[in-house]
Amino acid sequence: MGKETFLARQPIVDADHRLFAYELLFRQSLNAVSANVTSQLQAGVEVISNTLCLGPEWLLHGKLAFINLDEATLMSDFVCLLPPHHVVYEILETVPVTPVLIARIRELRQLGYRFALDDFVCLDEYRPLLPMVDFVKLDVLEQPPEKTMEIIAHIQLNFSGQFIAEKVESREMFDMCRHCGIQYFQGYYFAHPEN
Repeated sequence: MGKETFLARQPIVDADHRLFAYELLFRQSLNAVSANVTSQLQAGVEVISNTLCLGPEWLLHGKLAFINLDEATLMSDFVCLLPPHHVVYEILETVPVTPVLIARIRELRQLGYRFALDDFVCLDEYRPLLPMVDFVKLDVLEQPPEKTMEIIAHIQLNFSGQFIAEKVESREMFDMCRHCGIQYFQGYYFAHPEN
C-alpha cells in the first residue's frame, strides 16, 4: 500500500470577505500545519493527483484552485491533468525565467490555463512574465507597506491582472492592502489552512 498524502486548503477572499478561491497545499500527514517539502516536483504532483482523486467539484465548491509549481512540474504533463477552468498555477519565485519557460506558459495559456507569480518581488527577469500571468501574489508580511505600494506602482504598466496579498494577519494589514488597491487576500486573519 502506498504512503498516504494529504492536502490543506486556505481560502483566498475578496475585499468583502467572500470566498474567491483556495490555495491547495501539500501536507504529509493529517495533523501537519506546514509542509516539509523535500521535492517540489513531488509536492506539485501530489497536490494535482489528490485534487483529481477527491474531485475538483467536491474539493473546491465551484471555486478556483491555486497550486504551487516548480520548474520541473510546470514542464511536465501532470499540469494538464486538471481541467483549466478549475486551476491557477502559481509559478514559484525559485523558477528561473528562461525562453523555455516562457514558451511553456504560452503553450499552457493556449489550452486555457491561468497563472500567478508567487511571492513576487520587482526583479527585471520577471518582466517578460507579467503580460502572461493573471495574478501577482505579494507577501505583505515580509515587506513594509511602502514596498508593497512601490511594487504595485512599478508593474501596473505591464500587468493587467489582479493582485493577491498573502500572509494577511490582522485587520490593519487587510485595510492597508485594500488601500493599496489589492483585490484579493489570503492569510491567518481570514483562515488558517485546513487539512
